[in-house]
Amino acid sequence: MNFFKLLLIFTLVLFGTFAQRFLRHSINDVALIDGKDSDDNLLSSVGSNAQQVRDDVKLIGYIEKIELELKYHQLKFEFCSKRISQDRQRCMDKTVFACYDAKNPSDIFLQDGCESNQCKFEAGVSEVYGSQQRVWFMDHRLSTPIVDNDDICPTAIMQSPEADVTLIGPFKSCDPSIINGKIKLYAIKATPDCFLTVKNAKIWTPTTTQSPTTQASPASEAKGTKDEASNATLIWAIVGVILFILLSGIISFA
Repeated sequence: MNFFKLLLIFTLVLFGTFAQRFLRHSINDVALIDGKDSDDNLLSSVGSNAQQVRDDVKLIGYIEKIELELKYHQLKFEFCSKRISQDRQRCMDKTVFACYDAKNPSDIFLQDGCESNQCKFEAGVSEVYGSQQRVWFMDHRLSTPIVDNDDICPTAIMQSPEADVTLIGPFKSCDPSIINGKIKLYAIKATPDCFLTVKNAKIWTPTTTQSPTTQASPASEAKGTKDEASNATLIWAIVGVILFILLSGIISFA
């Protein structure tokens, strides 16, 4: 009986060792999967805040950085009012904001909230002159009234010294730094209800080139085959020892 107790302990220790190694490899696999999922979630959160709507890009949330391809090599923003009920606007007292790379920016006001090599664009809806609702660009004083609750969509093409603006008077602006037809925007602040649109633009994603597949050398293939054979030999040796001990125990007990 003592022999069978020792045999049982030996068997439990052996299988415990295999179980520990299996658990360790399983945890590593889960960690790799979790890492991939976290990257996918990050990408999807950025992607969900920038939507491609036909030939335009709709910015509907915070984005730290995004690169756009401009169809006509010009940075053109559009901001629309939207009535949600009588005398009520979805963007009332809210502001959309974005920074963009600029050529030689020198006006501190145009750089407020952005890096030294960037200029800003911002827009919103406010009540001014009593109860009159107005859409404004860059400054509350540069605005246009919302008449009879009709929705309006003023636009602004960024250029220096003044932007080319519709419905609202021109304002001081910067020349965007457009390289190979692309522009980078930063620190974008918007919401699904109060969004900013970049006209004639596409969300640009860099193309990745796959590295050529390298074939393993005959020496490395031979080494891999040898390693596999060694592992198989070790497994069969362990199994043989266990069978031998079990058989010896059966004979001794008989």
